[in-house]
Amino acid sequence: MSRKYNKVSANAEFVIVSQVELASELNGIPAIAINHGINFDGPWSADFSSNSENYSIFFDAIMNLNYCVCVDTNFINWVRTRNYKLSEKLLYIPNYFDSKNYCGKRQNHSHDKLVCVYPRRIYSPRGYDITIDAFKRILRDSKNGEIRFVGQIDNEKVKNDLLAFKNDFPDNVFHYEYEMQDMPKAYSDADIVIIPTKYSEGTSLSCIEGLASGAAVIATNVGG
Repeated sequence: MSRKYNKVSANAEFVIVSQVELASELNGIPAIAINHGINFDGPWSADFSSNSENYSIFFDAIMNLNYCVCVDTNFINWVRTRNYKLSEKLLYIPNYFDSKNYCGKRQNHSHDKLVCVYPRRIYSPRGYDITIDAFKRILRDSKNGEIRFVGQIDNEKVKNDLLAFKNDFPDNVFHYEYEMQDMPKAYSDADIVIIPTKYSEGTSLSCIEGLASGAAVIATNVGG
């Protein structure tokens, strides 16, 4: 694919590449790339890591770039451990929040339920399944908890898992979808924001938004 883009972009004055690997075959074209985090730390990573050739596409790409913008320091640190000179092409511009839309507030704990929000795409890398497992235990013992899944359902299995969970706890489990500009609604009365990432994430935008909104955040020790 990168080789094809090399032909298409031959006369371009400037190219923005996303994701980084697509620059691996670019040749003599001024270009920057955007890196959104390490995407190879999944369940398969033990096999992947055992063969250093699997990483060569990243270094080939960086060599062909003028710069690469990274939303977190995770990818930068990883490149530094393998090729410090190439890491000097990596620039850190962090994910951000708009302070006009996301503003910290004193939480109102006078309501009956403790409101927990999972504000992200609903699929395995983002930990929807471990969230369901955890809240099955919580809601069996305490009925004053509420978990809201706010995001797109990824596939039929996720849809069925979430439906079964809602059927078990119809008064405590909810699902919503918001447009990007409406996401502040997801946090408006949240007590706790859940960021249960399992793999393939940089610095979570949801984590930043949750913190900015004044909610407590529970996150896994993954990525950026």
